[in-house]
Amino acid sequence: MTSFFAFGVSSSAEAAALLPVKPSPYLVSAITRNMFKVPEPDDDLVILSAHRGSWEIYPENSAYALQDAWNSQIESVEVDARFTADKEVVLSHDYRIDRVSTGSGFLYNQNFSQLSRTDLRDRHGRVFTDSQGHKAKFLTFSAALDLLAQYVSDDGRGYVMIVDVKAAVDDQDPTDPIELMQHCLDNSRDQGER
Repeated sequence: MTSFFAFGVSSSAEAAALLPVKPSPYLVSAITRNMFKVPEPDDDLVILSAHRGSWEIYPENSAYALQDAWNSQIESVEVDARFTADKEVVLSHDYRIDRVSTGSGFLYNQNFSQLSRTDLRDRHGRVFTDSQGHKAKFLTFSAALDLLAQYVSDDGRGYVMIVDVKAAVDDQDPTDPIELMQHCLDNSRDQGER
């Protein structure tokens, strides 16, 4: 497993926010400086990070989970990136989709269009439906970056996304983690250019 950091940049984001967007009080540069700083013995360094977003309330790695973490002023969120069969980068911790969605089988055997037809489950195994009747869906990495961009202001305030790039899980899984990381980096660059 390999991780890298995606820093939000202000842009005209295409992903629609599912929850209200609350501005960030944090300077992204301060978060990242603290993440990479070697602490002194007397430092009281704590960086808040939501693993897979607010998975206790919403389906993990979903737009709802990410937005809720940011709206709760969590400095960073950790997400998991995997390839679909058609090389779309989606957020999913599991290589099988059975636990997290109404679908079944290996994620790497499914095209994104197939994943789009499934609904995400919460930590209790229930299909999540919001108050407007919308169901949570698999989120592409690109859409996650678009959501993050809505929380980043022109004055440098915002949040940090930590991306856990998942490797192949068996002999049938064609995932090359270097290629997957490159796709994530390319998406990050493209998002910054918008």
